[in-house]
Amino acid sequence: MKKIIIVVVSLLVLTAIAAILKRQDYFSGSSISYSFTTTEDKAKIPFTMVGNHITFTVSIEKSEPLNIVLDTGMPMPNEIMLWNSEKIENLHLNYSDKTELQGAGGDREKIFSQIAKKIPVTLDEIEFHDLNIMVVPRMDAFAGHFDGIIGAAFFRNFVVEINHDDMMIYLYDENTFLPKSQSGAIPFQMEDRFPKCTVELAVDDRIISTDLVIDLGASHVLSLNTENLDDFQLPDKTIKTALGKGLSGVIYGNIGRVEKINVGGFVFENIVARFPAPDQQRKMSKVEKNGNLGNGFFSRFNVTFDYSNKVLYLEPNQGHGDPFEFDMSGIRIKVREAGTFLVTEVIENSPAALAGLEQDDVIVRINDNSTSELTKVEFFQMCKIEGETLNFSIQRSNEPIEVSFKLKRLI
Repeated sequence: MKKIIIVVVSLLVLTAIAAILKRQDYFSGSSISYSFTTTEDKAKIPFTMVGNHITFTVSIEKSEPLNIVLDTGMPMPNEIMLWNSEKIENLHLNYSDKTELQGAGGDREKIFSQIAKKIPVTLDEIEFHDLNIMVVPRMDAFAGHFDGIIGAAFFRNFVVEINHDDMMIYLYDENTFLPKSQSGAIPFQMEDRFPKCTVELAVDDRIISTDLVIDLGASHVLSLNTENLDDFQLPDKTIKTALGKGLSGVIYGNIGRVEKINVGGFVFENIVARFPAPDQQRKMSKVEKNGNLGNGFFSRFNVTFDYSNKVLYLEPNQGHGDPFEFDMSGIRIKVREAGTFLVTEVIENSPAALAGLEQDDVIVRINDNSTSELTKVEFFQMCKIEGETLNFSIQRSNEPIEVSFKLKRLI
């Protein structure tokens, strides 16, 4: 629908859309036509990582490039979803359908999507001839970063390798694909068109086995719904904060660490995990009742999805051993049109709070950088280096104030 407030709870957005479209038999007749523009037996698509999201460019009817996120949580097999903006309006798409949507988060007025059918979409070495385009209202969490999402149009038509060492997506014919011998094979199952795998969690000397959704569109590592996990308790040390946004508003909960996670024999310790609040968990779809594994986990591998055989191949990449870190400042921001950062939340007892930063402060400079030169993703990357000093120039009630503090782990 990966990082703090930019965390996109994609499945919370997309399962709501999928449920509505399923009732309308939208998944029937989902075959698409395409052609490779290369003589090789695979198509290559270069990608970049933005806040743990896999992003690349597409062109719709020869438009200017659009920045798209690859997301296993996008279940529509013949579709790309776009966030409405002036850029999208300039495509002048011919819409044939309109659908009301609902999603996770707080109360919000009705939301509608529009659908344009059988539109040509071009990537680097592949051309889709007849994808459907769904346009939905723009979300603040995506603003300035992404134009849309694609998922099952890749995963249900190809074997998809996401190679982080090469920064390349490879699309293979499922009938001729041969897995790499050094890759670990992990079976997964499909539930209501979403992939799920079995995960073991170590908590208080106990092992909890559960099935979690595989959600590449979510930039976090792990999200757990504690109400549905038997005998699972929140870690002793957590922080309450906004976790992200669904279609219907902000999603709240806690951030903490899980002792250990085992996925197909790949074991990690001291994992950063999100725990949505109980009232938010109850709004989630049945398919995600236990939680999900996000791209903060899968980006540590060169990962290949073979939907036809329901097998996931994991090969550790260069970032496999990187530590799991979370924001160490304690502030949440919203990027304003002027390029300044509006402080939307200050976590209690965080370095920012102890230094005197307040909600509704307007940040104009950080160290030697004007905020107009920084993205939200770049800002939060700056906030993950323990011991680093950040110097803020802010405006509070039109008065200039200087605030400095050292970053410190909150969990």
